[in-house]
Amino acid sequence: WLQERNCPELLKYDEQMVQELTAEFEQQQEGIDQLLESGEAHTLLIANLAQQDLDRAKFVLSDWLTQRLNKIETYPLHMREKREYMSEKEWEYLESYGRLFEDHLHRTVLDRIPFAFRNLDEPGMIDKPDYEGYHFWSVKENIFSKEGNELEVGSCVVAKYVDMEENMKQGKVELLI
Repeated sequence: WLQERNCPELLKYDEQMVQELTAEFEQQQEGIDQLLESGEAHTLLIANLAQQDLDRAKFVLSDWLTQRLNKIETYPLHMREKREYMSEKEWEYLESYGRLFEDHLHRTVLDRIPFAFRNLDEPGMIDKPDYEGYHFWSVKENIFSKEGNELEVGSCVVAKYVDMEENMKQGKVELLI
């Protein structure tokens, strides 16, 4: 959740995790409902605490999905290249949102400028996330920086996203901020 929140690009969607969490949420909700039926004071307290815990977990999942949609909406043209990182529903949303976005651009701007400048697929026209930005990283395995310095397990470093991206995908570092 925090990696997705702090990462400039869209991370790979984990369908299995979402399905497992959703199933677990349903089971926990059934258990809470059963506890609430008892009517006993201590059981109601336990049910309320369990409900708060479940609500927090649901919030984290919801916020994770919201962060993903925000990235899709912020960079719709760039996200067309990131199909393998999206769920089927996210891809459908991107297609729908992308059509609306392009229609809007044509109606408001592109139809009023010379034909040679109307192409949205030009590399310079596509807004992309800032891969050159600096982030805080926690080192999980000994690695070497781009400069050749050894980064030891447990250390915290500040480095560009582009320099640490591969290490993050391999699980050698964790994006903190």
